[in-house]
Amino acid sequence: MLITIFFILWVGSIIKCEIITLMYVNDFTISDEVAAWVGGTGKSKVIEYSDHSAKIYYYYMNDYFAYEISYIRNNNIWHIDTWKVIWSSGGGSADDFLWPYMHHSPVGIAILISFGTLATLITVIIWRIVLNQKRKSEI
Repeated sequence: MLITIFFILWVGSIIKCEIITLMYVNDFTISDEVAAWVGGTGKSKVIEYSDHSAKIYYYYMNDYFAYEISYIRNNNIWHIDTWKVIWSSGGGSADDFLWPYMHHSPVGIAILISFGTLATLITVIIWRIVLNQKRKSEI
């Protein structure tokens, strides 16, 4: 049950991001400077979008880098406001993940595995309790 709820929320979030990415990704040009951060041409996903601000997940899977880039709109032109490294194969302090694309990073994968294992154990325990109570009531 918990696993199902988690995956419904996760997949729903990915679908939402994919839809807003299709709608708005062309509004954001990734500058050569930003592309140089990851050493190549990456991919962009729009995580959040409003008339005045947006959050872009920019990643390059071949070299294992990902950035969160926040944009603000000023005079109908999008400008980079802030950016931070989400994760990187180079190590250091860049060991994080960005919802819902947590499956891209090693830390996110570890969280998914941990959550899945914990949720499975809880589900098995609950099922055993329910089955034991059902057996007792049938006697």
